[in-house]
Amino acid sequence: MRKLNGETRVYIQDSADVGHVELAVREMVTTLQLEGREKNQIIMAVVELAQNYVQQARRGEIVLLPRQGGGIVGIDIRVREK
Repeated sequence: MRKLNGETRVYIQDSADVGHVELAVREMVTTLQLEGREKNQIIMAVVELAQNYVQQARRGEIVLLPRQGGGIVGIDIRVREK
């Protein structure tokens, strides 16, 4: 896991790396002060994305970027194939 300019990048190539993605997104939603259902839904969605990516593409990188402004709080999620 690497952090640079506010974004978090997690390299994924197998199911063990999905745990690293989960830790990164948990840390980010906590930093954004998301709670309850919203927090859990974001974590589950990102973990499922990572699991599907590992099954289909094998190797890549998930990039998480926190977003806040205009009353909206969330996370931009990008997946890059390597």
